[in-house]
Amino acid sequence: MQSVQHIAWNIFLAIIPVLLGVFIAHGIRADRASVFRKPRWVIWAPVLLLWLVFLPNTVYLLTEWRHFLKDLLTQPDHFRGAMRSGLELAEFLIMLAWYAGYTGMGLLTFFVAVWPLDRVFKLPFVWRALFFTACALGVYLGLIPRYNSWNVLLEPLSVIHTAIDALFHAKVLILVVGLAALLFALYTLFDIFMDGLALRLKAIKAR
Repeated sequence: MQSVQHIAWNIFLAIIPVLLGVFIAHGIRADRASVFRKPRWVIWAPVLLLWLVFLPNTVYLLTEWRHFLKDLLTQPDHFRGAMRSGLELAEFLIMLAWYAGYTGMGLLTFFVAVWPLDRVFKLPFVWRALFFTACALGVYLGLIPRYNSWNVLLEPLSVIHTAIDALFHAKVLILVVGLAALLFALYTLFDIFMDGLALRLKAIKAR
C-alpha cells in the first residue's frame, strides 16, 4: 500500500477539479443572470482549462488497483494465507475494501467535478465523446509517461507531442477509447441517478 502522504496528495489533487467545477458553474450562471447575459470567457476560459488539466487526477485513482494486483502477484503466499487464517483473511478483506473505497472516491470526484458544468453547457453527443476521450488520454499521460497536471502548463508542447504520438499506437488508442467509453457509460448512469433524485426531491417538496 502507498504511504499516507502519497494517498492524501492524490485525494487532494482529485478534489481540486471538484471545487473548480462548482466555482465555474456558479460563476457562469451568475453571469447569465446578470447584466452581462453571457459568460465572461476572458475570466472563465483560463479557469476552465485549469479544471480540465486537473480532472484526470480523479480518474487516476481508479488505476490504484495496480498496486493491489502487484502485491497479489509478487506476494502470493501472503494472500494464500488468507484462506487458512482468520486474521489474514480479515487483513485481506480490509485491504480489498480500502482499494474499493479509494478508487470509488476517484469515480465520485470525477462525477461531481463534471456534473455541475454538464448542467451548464449541455454539450451534444460528439463533444461529450471527445471530452471523455480527452479525460482518458489524460489518465494515460499520467500513468505511463508520468506527466503531472502542472506539466501541461509548464511543458505544453511536450505533453501535446506525447499525446498525439500515443494516439498513433493501436494498443494505446484501444485502451484510451475503452476507458473513455467506460467513463461515458458510468457518468451517464450517474446523471440518470441525479435526475431521478431531483424528481424525487421535487415530489417530496410538493406533498
